[in-house]
Amino acid sequence: MQDIYEAVNDPLWQHFRKSLKGVSTEAKIGKLKEYLKDVGPFDSRDFDSTKPYIRVQNYINALSRGGQIEPTDRSLSVRRQLEEVVIKRLQSLPNENGRRYQ
Repeated sequence: MQDIYEAVNDPLWQHFRKSLKGVSTEAKIGKLKEYLKDVGPFDSRDFDSTKPYIRVQNYINALSRGGQIEPTDRSLSVRRQLEEVVIKRLQSLPNENGRRYQ
């Protein structure tokens, strides 16, 4: 848990994460892929190399908990999870007049 806290408690990551607010789920996934584009390979012996992956995994988990995506197979690499993510299509909800929001 401390590793997660340390990884996500980074000012640049927090700025990036906040930039995803109000963005479509599809765009969020694309931006997460882009975030990992120039990141080196995951090396469990080097904590600094794992931080970007911990951050993105944590964000994927949050999208799943929030109902925006189907749960991912965490036995797969983070990059693979991003490739195979299934975005949930939200049903429009009726308003107080019985009409559906678009």
